[in-house]
Amino acid sequence: MEKKTFALFLAVLLAITANAQLRLGVKAGVGLNDLKLNNLRHDLDVLKTDNRAGFTGGVMLELGTPIKGLYFDGSLLYAHRSVDLNGAGTSFYKRDYLDVPVNVKYKFQIAGIENLFSPFVFTGPDFAFLVSKDNDNLGSKFSSLSTSWNVGGGVELWRHLQISVAYGMGMNKSVKNAFEYLVDDGGKASDVVSGTDRVWTISAAYLF
Repeated sequence: MEKKTFALFLAVLLAITANAQLRLGVKAGVGLNDLKLNNLRHDLDVLKTDNRAGFTGGVMLELGTPIKGLYFDGSLLYAHRSVDLNGAGTSFYKRDYLDVPVNVKYKFQIAGIENLFSPFVFTGPDFAFLVSKDNDNLGSKFSSLSTSWNVGGGVELWRHLQISVAYGMGMNKSVKNAFEYLVDDGGKASDVVSGTDRVWTISAAYLF
């Protein structure tokens, strides 16, 4: 039964990809990262974050489907993120990720100029695996995996160059249990701060 199921899955996959267009390319961009913090006591508002620019780059794969205008794409990227954190005794933290966004994309076909200009929209999950970080009290609290959901749009020029803007909203805590504040309750720690990433990314990809 398992062999038949696998054979059926393989047949469906081959049928889908038989008429599909597969393209490989390179991708690079810049990102604006913000770490949105949440604490258990809303009256302790001493931590503030400021946006910091980072960069990303790697390879991209795009798969066309038999449905006109519908595509899937995935990337394997190196992503550098950093954040200014004010009020915690330290102001600047750096992180490096192996970033894997996977998107469903729809390209709008404009008759007569689709080979020159095609706008598109996309959405999908993003999996960022932490590979290096600042080695300090906050760095030790960063999660090994940060997940987010991306939405965005862009334009494809001359059927090869894709320029896009994406917004990624964190779905899990990128940093958790980072700080404990001392309040007037006998010196006991009573507040823990966690945070999720919010990232704007402008990127360009060239597909062969």
